[in-house]
Amino acid sequence: MLLVKNTEARIHTIKAALPDTLDKTTGGPKAANILLHPGVNKAPEHWDLAKTHPATQALIDAGVFVEIETQVNPAKKGAESARGLMGVSPKEAIKVVNDTLQASLLHEWLASETREGVIKAMMAQLDKIDPRKDTGKK
Repeated sequence: MLLVKNTEARIHTIKAALPDTLDKTTGGPKAANILLHPGVNKAPEHWDLAKTHPATQALIDAGVFVEIETQVNPAKKGAESARGLMGVSPKEAIKVVNDTLQASLLHEWLASETREGVIKAMMAQLDKIDPRKDTGKK
C-alpha cells in the first residue's frame, strides 16, 4: 500500500486531470479533487495522475509530500499482499503510526495488525489524537 505523508500542518487540495473525460462546462478534462491531511494519508485514487502536475511535483521535491511504501517485499505472483502495515518492519510501522493523525486509518490498520509493539503504538496514537481529551491551552 502506498501512503503519502503531508509534512505541513495544513490540508492540501490538489487536482488531477482525468484522462479520457470531458467537462462539458469548460471543454477540458474533468478533474478529481484530492485532499491530503496533515500527517500520513492513504495514497488517493488518482495520486499517480496528480503527482505528475508541476505544482504537485514541486511540493514533492520540496519534501512537503513524501511517499511511503508499506510493501517492502512485494508478494510473489499469486500470493496475497500484506495488509495494513504488515509489509514493513515494526520499527518503520511505529514511525508511520506516530505520523498518522487520522483515526479511521489507524483503526483500519489495527484490524489487521498482530505485532504487540505496533498495536501499543496505535493505541497510544489513537489516545493522543482523541478530540474528547483536548482540554485547550493551559
